Amino acid sequence: MYAKCGSMSSACYVFDNMQSKDPVTWNAMIAGYAQNGNGKEALHLFKQMQQEGIQPSHYTFTIVLSVCADLVALSLGREIHTQIDKSGIQWTIEMKTSLLNMYAKCGRMDDAHNIFDSMQSKGCCDMECNDCRICTKWRWKKGN
Repeated sequence: MYAKCGSMSSACYVFDNMQSKDPVTWNAMIAGYAQNGNGKEALHLFKQMQQEGIQPSHYTFTIVLSVCADLVALSLGREIHTQIDKSGIQWTIEMKTSLLNMYAKCGRMDDAHNIFDSMQSKGCCDMECNDCRICTKWRWKKGN
């Protein structure tokens, strides 16, 4: 609740004083930092979460890939992409859309195009994101 209201100091206090933190509480804090414009802290918390042995969920990966896009953090985004592939976790449309967005914002249009082509369901258009327009424009320029 505190994070949604923009009070990250209060959210952090509650989080730090919790005896037991489950993936939902980690995700809430990571998302709170991301939504309140503190992507670097969101990524720091993501790393801390993993160091404590908490496995990231689909939601976690979607958030951190979006943060990488916002920060234009291509190297970290690629690391997370590889981590997801190695983990065996099933890719969701939300995760792929965040990955596509990360590659597009980092100027890696070929990678974004490959992700777009790999999507079984082009549901990202239903979510009104810019990614489909980006890939459509890219295809048009390439003559595909």
